[in-house]
Amino acid sequence: MGCRNIVVALRDTSTCLEWVENFRTGLVSVDDDGDNSPEVECGFQSLYKTAVRDEPSLSSAVEEEVKKLTEQYAGEEMSITLAGHSLGVASAVLAVDEVAAHVPPSVPMAVFSFGGPRVGNQAFANKVEGRGVKVMWVVNAHDLVTRVPAKLLPMSTNGYAHVGRELRVDSRRSPYLRPGAVMLLAGRNVYSVNSQVISHASSHISSDAIAVSSGNGCSVSFH
Repeated sequence: MGCRNIVVALRDTSTCLEWVENFRTGLVSVDDDGDNSPEVECGFQSLYKTAVRDEPSLSSAVEEEVKKLTEQYAGEEMSITLAGHSLGVASAVLAVDEVAAHVPPSVPMAVFSFGGPRVGNQAFANKVEGRGVKVMWVVNAHDLVTRVPAKLLPMSTNGYAHVGRELRVDSRRSPYLRPGAVMLLAGRNVYSVNSQVISHASSHISSDAIAVSSGNGCSVSFH
């Protein structure tokens, strides 16, 4: 009946604290590789790794849910897809880096980025792509978020780089990107409504779906 697909969908910025963290653009190391260490934005990493009150960190929540589902359906053909908008893209890229380290190399992994910022330096981008993760970076030509943080930071020679391949669109020129219009993207029908993206999986994926909400704006579902 097709591949079982684990889908992790992550929301964009919604709180004042998250807005503040978004502007903490200093780079912090995620590995100890000396001068070529992969680095990511300090604010994104803080939001991703910090537990809030009685809720686990987003990092722990995503890893736990994906681990549970991959173990539950071990032996079946499966894939893992992460998708997000704006801050959700940063979270998705950080999450896929961690998840990819704990799943078999035979499991395809992909990220769909909608209006996402740069997350880390070139070494981090190389690390993610080196794990075999496919990243589709969907960019509106007039979206400023996709141009930040700046490639080079003040007083630094180690700047930011995007992960994956770019798909550039222009909302001012294409009739297919108006609210309510339909765009065919990567085998899915994507509807744009008030900056939210609702995707309907292609027919080859099983029609049954279960969603698991785990706080911190994380929703994990499988098909």
